[in-house]
Amino acid sequence: MLKKITLTLGLASVIALTGCATNHHTTRNEKLLDVTRVEKFITKDQSTLTDVRELIGTPAYAAKTVQGNDIVGYSFVGERSGASAAGHAIADILTLGIAADDEHKTVQKNIYFLLDDNKVVKDIKYGGYMGIYHFGSLGASQYMKALRKMTDEELRQTENYSDDYIINSWKQYIVEKKPEDVAKVAADKKKTIEELDEDDVIYPYNSIPGILYLSAKDCFGDVTNYENNAFGGKLPNDGVKSALLLGE
Repeated sequence: MLKKITLTLGLASVIALTGCATNHHTTRNEKLLDVTRVEKFITKDQSTLTDVRELIGTPAYAAKTVQGNDIVGYSFVGERSGASAAGHAIADILTLGIAADDEHKTVQKNIYFLLDDNKVVKDIKYGGYMGIYHFGSLGASQYMKALRKMTDEELRQTENYSDDYIINSWKQYIVEKKPEDVAKVAADKKKTIEELDEDDVIYPYNSIPGILYLSAKDCFGDVTNYENNAFGGKLPNDGVKSALLLGE
């Protein structure tokens, strides 16, 4: 039986543990966005949420910081092994896997915009995770393994990383960083951290919204999640300028 790492989910537990609908961008040709490209089109203290929405689309994530500032977030997800891309800049539903156990790589980059009371962009932050997503038959046993935070360099690269890269870089990460939760798994299994493989350690973040929340906490600390339609749901001009950002 796999040893599960217990992480604190807090307010995101319902989102993180369910496959639910979200707006996200799925890239073509095994390419991912250099997230800093957004700064060519969005200027801090000048651009507004309207500008952001026209460039990227309907927010996939909405939250508020402990200081009371609004955040909106977007995800960019690479094509996955074992599955074709769901489309480009569309609303997608994460399926639960109703036939048999399956796994696919997950490479998800996120962009967040911190807004003031007038919905002007005050800051732009980036975060992302990669891992191997497992979903079981009839929706059972959904979890992520080999999950780790992406580096600043990886967030700027356009490569959609391979399964081998994800697994091997995770092994390198846990040996170098020795995360407390991974160390506990090693102790429980009477192994060294170096002896652990990706099947020994599993994580409960198994959806795009769950990883959006996880990255938001990395960027802003504790956040309070909103419903995705907190800023009006889909609007007519959402994404009308997306070709500029995505290079179509």
